[in-house]
Amino acid sequence: MYLNTQNSLAIDFVDLLLVYLKKIFVILICGIVISGMLFGYKTYSNVKASKASENTDLLDVSVRLPNESEVDYANRIQNVNRAKDIISSIDVLNKQIENQRYYVSNSVIMQIEPEHEAVTTANLIVTVDASTTTNVDLVILSLYKQFISSGEYLQEVSEELDIDQGYLIELISVSYDLSDVAVNSPDSFETDGIITIRVIGPTTDLTETVMDSILKNVEIKSVEFNEKKLAHKVSYAEKQSSYMVDNGTRDKQVNATNRFEVLQQQIKNYDKAIDEIATNLGISKTKIYEYFSFSDLSSSEAANPIKSSIKYAVLGFAVGVFVALLFITFRYIFSNKFATQAGFFSRFNSVNRIGVVRPIIKRSKHVMRIDKLSGDDNCFSTEKSNMLLASNVKNLIVGKQNVLFTGTADPERIDSLVKQLGIDADVKTKLFDNPSVFETFSKYDAIVIVEQRNYSDCRLISEELNLIANSKALIIGAIIL
Repeated sequence: MYLNTQNSLAIDFVDLLLVYLKKIFVILICGIVISGMLFGYKTYSNVKASKASENTDLLDVSVRLPNESEVDYANRIQNVNRAKDIISSIDVLNKQIENQRYYVSNSVIMQIEPEHEAVTTANLIVTVDASTTTNVDLVILSLYKQFISSGEYLQEVSEELDIDQGYLIELISVSYDLSDVAVNSPDSFETDGIITIRVIGPTTDLTETVMDSILKNVEIKSVEFNEKKLAHKVSYAEKQSSYMVDNGTRDKQVNATNRFEVLQQQIKNYDKAIDEIATNLGISKTKIYEYFSFSDLSSSEAANPIKSSIKYAVLGFAVGVFVALLFITFRYIFSNKFATQAGFFSRFNSVNRIGVVRPIIKRSKHVMRIDKLSGDDNCFSTEKSNMLLASNVKNLIVGKQNVLFTGTADPERIDSLVKQLGIDADVKTKLFDNPSVFETFSKYDAIVIVEQRNYSDCRLISEELNLIANSKALIIGAIIL
């Protein structure tokens, strides 16, 4: 008889669902605990914010204080409004600092080495029909400069290089010159201007890629302009790439870095102004900051901090339930001990199921119902359940002279089971304490293994089944305690 004795990580989803149901109260408690924690935290934060928004009456300019003259009231309003404007400006400066920090970290300009800057140049030669209206050449050159400088066509290159389109536009510079002398050509066109395009970057690979995109899109734009009755031709000299020292790029990098200091200094100046206002009002600077920081608190939260915390309680409950389910699932999959008879037979699916002994521990009615659904219990009395189990074993061992009960369950439980079933059989337990016992298995006609939920180690069961199979003894099945 072949036995699958591999301790595989198998999932019986129906059985797992029943395990969830059995642990439903634990899952709910976990959800309630985390829900309560988030609810309490958010309520505390809202109450604190609400109190902060109800700070000293000196900052509330909606009403005039008792014994306060009109002049003093007007001065207080002026100071409070000034403080509000200053703190708003500080918030804007802090956002600018964050944006500047992002720019310095991600822009291409900041990645260039000014002493070894890659540059690619190309000249566009624009010729305009001599019969066209005066100043059309200037219009055409201006339109090309505007189009190239806009960088609207760089989306494809931006995605290809994984660089923000705005950072690529910074690398492009465009200028143009009108010809001093018109030169008539056989096809009645005259040379009117040269557009010089310059692309800088950290490498020539990048600059040439951007330049190629420019030239390709200029050619497309040329067709569009000609369709708008702006008759002209565009050709370009061969593009050139090289490395150079660029003090202009160095200046841009220094200015970008110095921008942090400028913004920080502005914040310090504003902070000194708040000091002055705090002195005028006779209140601490910290309270002024707190008052206007919490002034954005919504009226509903300020009016009812408990109500606004409910969504956090719901979120906390969902998180708690999810964490509990995740923990139970991982324990079900990776535990070395099986929790249900289905868990055992899904791992050792070649072992015949003889029966399951009703749990002897005290259980709630809910758990008893789940045990019955999972096959770990039945509707019979303990006495009748044992009689049915005994009958099943006796039918399986008909004609077998020597029968052995063994397994990794609690030895006392195995002894008690054999006595309750009234089976004439040998009992040998604690096999791994005395490995020589395995040598006697070959003399038995049938072996019944007894394993116990939340007790037996699946690794030992797997080893036990392998050793029994090697002895050529017949395992007629398993009983689960």
